[in-house]
Amino acid sequence: MTKNRLLLTLQYLWNETDADHKVSGVGLMKYLASRGLKPPTRNTIYKDIAELQEFGVRIEKYKGTQNWYWIDERVFSGAELQLLVDAVQAATFISRKKSTQLIEKLAVFAGRDEDEVLNRKLHTAIRPKSSNDDLLYIVNEIQYAINKKRKITFLYADYNERKKKVYRHDSQIYVVSPYSMLWNDDNYYMIGWSDSHDKVVCFRVNRIEKVSVIGDRAVRKPKGYREQDYYSQIFSMYDGLECEVKLLCTNDMMNIIVDRFGLSVKTDIMDSEHFRVTATVRLSTTFYGWICSLGGKVKLLSPQEAVDGLHELIAKID
Repeated sequence: MTKNRLLLTLQYLWNETDADHKVSGVGLMKYLASRGLKPPTRNTIYKDIAELQEFGVRIEKYKGTQNWYWIDERVFSGAELQLLVDAVQAATFISRKKSTQLIEKLAVFAGRDEDEVLNRKLHTAIRPKSSNDDLLYIVNEIQYAINKKRKITFLYADYNERKKKVYRHDSQIYVVSPYSMLWNDDNYYMIGWSDSHDKVVCFRVNRIEKVSVIGDRAVRKPKGYREQDYYSQIFSMYDGLECEVKLLCTNDMMNIIVDRFGLSVKTDIMDSEHFRVTATVRLSTTFYGWICSLGGKVKLLSPQEAVDGLHELIAKID
């Protein structure tokens, strides 16, 4: 009976109280009685609160004509939970079903008012989401392989012109030694050594299916491999020639450049209206599309092969 009383007391304090919603000792007594327990005394409440505090539950107490109790300090603050929930909703690689499940789990850590806000989020219109409901399982398998230094096998999915899912290269089984995962440009990627490509390749996690960890030892990371390089080099899942490019930008583009390449990117003042950027990228239609999307405020200067590639893409569009 004591255990039930303690658990019910903790449950009520966790779900119903915070700094703005305190409960008195009398209020706890009435609540416990309403749950079918023998009505506790004030001393019983005092002892139960002290026992929970000794166990590590941070219950605050205000002494007045009667004592008031509440749980103020939680695992996450309301603002922290809001950031996490917004990130889950914004992530297009997490399916709608998994987003809902994750938000419901995060709501467990919320205070009384925050819980209402987070539950309303479940019914808010959100961006287009992945259809892959196995994402968490896939991430878990990849992370396990990384930790154990093992290879994984999987199929890699695309969509054809009829929006039908097809597996790349006639259902080729990819064999990869995963090194790390990263979130870049609203997509989640796995970086690893591909046996078939014989080099380090990026894969979109939400397009990986039927993943399995196998017993083969993972290929060691190539000499000079640095995970942080991929944050600025990879514009999309599409492979392309890696090279150093120079960009001429109008001054109002600095926020865009920093968002894309980070503060460590090399820049030089060219004149009162322009600066130049030197960065390493992978040449792809996505990179060229990014240049075009900026309305002429970022111009590709070099190398010539990159400039030619941009012009060829524009010619195809025309």
